[in-house]
Amino acid sequence: MGSPLHLDRWPLAQRLKMRHLLLLVQLDEQRSVLAAADAVGMTQSAASKLLAEVETALDAVLFTRHARGVEPTESGLVMVRHARKSLAELKHAHAEVMAL
Repeated sequence: MGSPLHLDRWPLAQRLKMRHLLLLVQLDEQRSVLAAADAVGMTQSAASKLLAEVETALDAVLFTRHARGVEPTESGLVMVRHARKSLAELKHAHAEVMAL
């Protein structure tokens, strides 16, 4: 096996869930907290709370809030890119398991 992940040393290890990843992708696509929340089936306040959780864990602002919506920061673009990759891998893994 490879080296241990040491999840206790990674700030998101205990908190990051698929819904966080889905929200990040939708925030990037929709550029609106309300629209992103609707797209993932949650309230706007729940979406804002989830985003705040990720930003706090990373100690980074991922989206700049404006009166007209949100815009990803450089850190946000990095997280969105990795969220997309992670979700694609999970979808692929699911399809592979279902094909067995």
